[in-house]
Amino acid sequence: MRFTGNLATRTYINHRLVNGIIAVLLAVLLLALVWNVKRLFSGIGERDSLSSEIGKVENRLNVTPAGVTAQEYQALQAGIRFHNDIIARKTADWSGLLEKLEQITPPDVALTALEPDSRTGEIKVEAESRSFDGVRGYLGRLESSRHFSNVQLLSHRDQTVGDNNRGVRFVVTFRVAGQ
Repeated sequence: MRFTGNLATRTYINHRLVNGIIAVLLAVLLLALVWNVKRLFSGIGERDSLSSEIGKVENRLNVTPAGVTAQEYQALQAGIRFHNDIIARKTADWSGLLEKLEQITPPDVALTALEPDSRTGEIKVEAESRSFDGVRGYLGRLESSRHFSNVQLLSHRDQTVGDNNRGVRFVVTFRVAGQ
């Protein structure tokens, strides 16, 4: 039996349907493009108007109010800076810091003073230990902790309390990681 049908002459793809789908997709993409361009230009216009408003407000804030002397204005600015500094100090998580220090501090080390430096961001700790091995262990724990960085031993000295009790007094500075 011999087949004589020519399969190449028959159309298997519906070109009208494919062209219609492509036309619909192009129309949707064109609408999306127009909408995004409109949003872009409206955002640029809004940014420009906000920039001009910010400039106007900054100009009003930089002018000394009427009836106020320059000295009074400077005193007011100094008071504002002082209070902003207090607010910035209050935002520190002191209970979290103390908890981390408590977890790291070995039993033979006693912390005697904790002094933060707001300008440098460092924290200075004064402590006492029964031996220099305790100091070494404390420094090792601070350095290996992911919570503290830039650990430095500033000073240490032997101290004698009474006749038989000896120890080491030392000062360490470090930074809290992430601050």
